[in-house]
Amino acid sequence: MAISYFEDGSELNIVELVVYGREFKISTWINAGCTMIVSRDRTISKLSASKLGFDITSELFRLRERRIQGTLGSDLSALIRIALKDELDLVERSELEYRTDKDQAPAGEDSELVYEISLEATVTPASEI
Repeated sequence: MAISYFEDGSELNIVELVVYGREFKISTWINAGCTMIVSRDRTISKLSASKLGFDITSELFRLRERRIQGTLGSDLSALIRIALKDELDLVERSELEYRTDKDQAPAGEDSELVYEISLEATVTPASEI
């Protein structure tokens, strides 16, 4: 239900992507939103920090600082995966409960979810972020 609501053309800002990813247990939204937050030039606003919570905000500030210093490395998504490992692991375990036969990996492939969400179509940067 949550995915179909947002895939119908509704717009999300980057922070909402993370917030709703956490609420609806969609790890790809959390990772993508965090990646965009760390990648952009603007800092995290007080309002956005309060929506994201202390733990995620502090990790994103840490990664953003490393990006600015040039010591981050090239695979930001993987670094976010490491920084938010505990939360993303919990979300991914919840995702498994909602898998359908359509979501199952083809024979011989690993057990990762086999769907993609087009973030470009559903994410709109917000000015207050």
